[in-house]
Amino acid sequence: MGIATALVVIGGSHQNDTGIGPQVIAELWEGDRANWSVRSIGSKDIEFRIDPNSPDDIFDELVNVLRKVCGIAPNEPLETSIAVTIFDGSSLGGRAHRFAELATCDVTLFTTAYSRTFSAWKEEWVVEGSLKI
Repeated sequence: MGIATALVVIGGSHQNDTGIGPQVIAELWEGDRANWSVRSIGSKDIEFRIDPNSPDDIFDELVNVLRKVCGIAPNEPLETSIAVTIFDGSSLGGRAHRFAELATCDVTLFTTAYSRTFSAWKEEWVVEGSLKI
């Protein structure tokens, strides 16, 4: 059984503001094998899946997703905006430093600061991190 371990929202940015105009979402599903499941937000214009060969290929396959979604050839600079959420335990987490390679993209990266989940194995709530108020 697989679970989503990372979400990447792809879209345009405003030249004078932060944020993103979401158009496409790429979900990293992991379990027995990883795959990027990609779809348009609010329509069925884009819908495909890419299966990385190994965890080492997950970031490179995301770059291929970005190029495919944006219609940008491999020899052209990749220009888009992305907002990336990486959950604890994601194979993408160990490769988060590679987002610095996307020098011509707007990149916002979110990681877990606080989580509270119920563990059926332990039959208790597991809390990690803290909420700063």
